[in-house]
Amino acid sequence: MAAYGLLPLMRKLRRHFFIPLGAAAALVAASWLSQKQYFTRVADLVSAPGIAHPLSLISTQRMVVAHLALILAVVAAAVYYCFDRSDLGVLYRGSVERFFNKFWPFGLILLAFLLYHPGLPLDPHHYHYFLGAVNDIYQGKGLLYETSHLYGLFDVYFLALLFKVIPFSYPMFAAVITAAYFLFFCGIFVFLRRWLNSYTLSTLGVSIIVPMLYFIRTSDTQSALFLPALSPLRWGLYLPVLFSVLAYARSGKRKFAHLAMVISAAAVFWNFDTGIFLSLATLATFMYQELNPGWNIREAGKILLHFFLYGLSLFALTSLINRGVYGSWPHWSLFLRESKDFVLGAAMHPLPPLGLYQIIFYTYLLSLAVIFYKLVGRKTVDLPLVFLSVYGVFSMVHYIGESTGQIFSAVTAPFVLIILYAVDNFWKENYQPAYERLVATGLACLVFMAAFLAIFKLPVEFSTRHYTQAGESLFNVRAEELDTYYDAKYLQAHYQQKRLPIISLNDTKLLTYSKKANYFDFYYIFTIYFRSQMQKYIDQARSEKPAMLIVGRNNYRNDQVEYFSAGVQDLYAVSESLKTVDVYTLR
Repeated sequence: MAAYGLLPLMRKLRRHFFIPLGAAAALVAASWLSQKQYFTRVADLVSAPGIAHPLSLISTQRMVVAHLALILAVVAAAVYYCFDRSDLGVLYRGSVERFFNKFWPFGLILLAFLLYHPGLPLDPHHYHYFLGAVNDIYQGKGLLYETSHLYGLFDVYFLALLFKVIPFSYPMFAAVITAAYFLFFCGIFVFLRRWLNSYTLSTLGVSIIVPMLYFIRTSDTQSALFLPALSPLRWGLYLPVLFSVLAYARSGKRKFAHLAMVISAAAVFWNFDTGIFLSLATLATFMYQELNPGWNIREAGKILLHFFLYGLSLFALTSLINRGVYGSWPHWSLFLRESKDFVLGAAMHPLPPLGLYQIIFYTYLLSLAVIFYKLVGRKTVDLPLVFLSVYGVFSMVHYIGESTGQIFSAVTAPFVLIILYAVDNFWKENYQPAYERLVATGLACLVFMAAFLAIFKLPVEFSTRHYTQAGESLFNVRAEELDTYYDAKYLQAHYQQKRLPIISLNDTKLLTYSKKANYFDFYYIFTIYFRSQMQKYIDQARSEKPAMLIVGRNNYRNDQVEYFSAGVQDLYAVSESLKTVDVYTLR
C-alpha cells in the first residue's frame, strides 16, 4: 500500500513488483519463525505461574499480543485481498463524512472516558525522575546548580510552574499525564482534519493511534500512565511543529516557519534527545522547501542560521534568568549529567534481528525515497510529509539505542499519519483501479491490528478500574506508601535541616513527603548507576561528617545502599530505626 500510494516508480514495475515483495515477505516470515529465542521466551511465559489460560497471555504480554496481532492482520489482509472487498470510496462518501462531522464531539467524550483511569495507576520509580527534580527546585536546589534531571530542563520548569497551580503529588502527576495524552490525541485529530480535510480519516487515524500508543501497554499490572518519559510530555512536541509546518505550507507566511524553528529549538532544552530529533526534522523540512524546486542555497543557509540564532538566544536567555534567580551562572555540564551514561549504552538492549520496528522504519525510508525522487525531479512534496518522514527516521534512533517495546510504541504515530496520507494521496491524486485493492488491503491490515489490540486490551483496562476510587486515588496516601509517609512526617517534625543526607531506595518519596531536599547532589538513588559514582558520596560523608545519615532498611536497600553503609560504618552507628530507614549518628 505504501509503495503504490507514495512511490511513482513502483507503477513502472506493475505486477512484477509482487514477485520480489512475496519473496521478501516469505524470507522475513521464515527467519522470524526460526528464532529459537522468541519461542523459548513464549514457552517461558506460558509455563510461568499465574498464566491461567491463553487469553491471559495475550492480554498481558506486549510482545505476544503485538506479534499475534501482526500475524492475524497479515492473514486477514490476505483474505481481504483475495476476496476483493476493497472500496476506498466509502471513506469519501458524503454521508460517511457528514456522520463523522457530527460525531466528533461525542468522540472526544468517548476518548476522555477511555483514557481516564479513576485509580490513577502510577509507577513511583519512573515518576521520581520528574517529581524529584521538581521537589529539589521547591526546596532551593537549582537545576544546573545543585541538581539535574535525566530528561531535560524546560520540562521540569514547566512542571514546577504547573504544580504551583495544582497540588504537588504523585497521583496528580498521573492526572497530568492523562491530560497530556488526551490533548495529544485531540491534536492528532485536528491536524489530520486540517491536513487531509476529512473527518472520516481523522477519526480513523485517532482510532488506530490510541490502541498503538496507549492501550498496548495495558495489563493487569501495567498502564501507559506508568511511564511519563514515554508520554506526550516528552514525545509530543512534534505536534505543534507539525501544525506550524502545515500552516506555512498552506499560507507561505514565514512567521509559521520561524515559529516551528523556535519550538524545535526550545524542544532541545525541554528534552535533549527528542529535541535533537525534532530540530533535525524541522531543519530538513524547511531547507528542503528552499532547495525544491529552485535549489536556493542561500535561503537554505538562512534557515540554518536562523535556527542556530534561536537556539543561542534560548541558551543565553535561560542563563541570564538563572543568574538573576540564583546569583551565579548555571553549570551547563549538569544538563547532560544523567543522560551521558545512557548515551554510552548503560541501558542498551540487544536489537531483535526481525521485529515490528522494521515495518515502520522501512516505511519511513520509502517515504524519504519518494521525497528524494521528487527533489531530483524538481517536483513539489507536501511539507508535513517531509517532516514526518525525517522525524520518523530519527525517532527510531532512540528505539534502536534501547530496543524496548515500550519505546517502540511511543514512536509509531508518525507512521500511521504517513500511511493515512498515502491512502488519501492515492485516492485524490494517483488513483488507479488496478491498485485500489492493494491500498485498501494495506489500510485494512492496519485497522485490523489496532482493533485486535483494542479488543484484548480494553477488557483488561476496565477490569482494573473502580470509579468509586476517583477522589480517594487523587487525594489520599495509598496504603503501600503509608510507612514511607509516616517516616517522612517524622523526619519533618524531628529534624529541622532543610537538607537530609538520605541513601535509600525510597529517598525521593521521603524527600517530597517531608518537603526537604537531599544533602547529597542527587534526588533519586537510581540516578547513581555505578559504584564509582557512589564512592563519591562515601568520600563526601567521610570528609564532611554530617551529624547524621538516613539509610534505607529492609526492602529499601540494594547493593548501592549496602556499599555506602560499608563505606561509613566505622564512623557511624545506628541510633534510631524507623519503618523504612535507619538513622545513623557519628560514633
